Amino acid sequence: MDTSIAFLNLLFFGILPYVALFTFFLVTIQRYRMQRFTYSSLSSQLLENQDHFWGLVPFHYGILTVLGGHIIAFLIPAQVLAWNRVSLRLYVVEITMLIGGVLTLVGLVSLVLRRFRNSKVRRVTTVPDWILYALLVVQVASGLTVALVHPWGRRGSRLRRRSTCARS
Repeated sequence: MDTSIAFLNLLFFGILPYVALFTFFLVTIQRYRMQRFTYSSLSSQLLENQDHFWGLVPFHYGILTVLGGHIIAFLIPAQVLAWNRVSLRLYVVEITMLIGGVLTLVGLVSLVLRRFRNSKVRRVTTVPDWILYALLVVQVASGLTVALVHPWGRRGSRLRRRSTCARS
């Protein structure tokens, strides 16, 4: 059992992130060289702006919050762990990131529904756009699931309680 968990940890956290980064850079460079003027998605903001606003604003605020938190944790992990030793600060970080994730999901779902509902916007949406939206929804939903099922604060406070009980 331990070897399978160790293998899965190595696969998901040691190998697949590098495969994803390599694929991202390879495809980005290839697409830029081969199809330079199709590098960006067609803008649909001019076709219908009201629903676009209510999807884009929560998505951007949420994704910037979550991305910022992940970048900070990646760049200075020791300082983040030291900061999170105080339960209240850990809960504030968790709640802030959870709110950011929910905003991201709400905005993303709103943008996807807008593409389904509006015929003008649906016409300019390509198959790669739909694939990207599906992958983003899965990614954000799985991140929120992990955040809700395995919160660090609850686990950390339980571990602290055990260690203080063992000392007394």
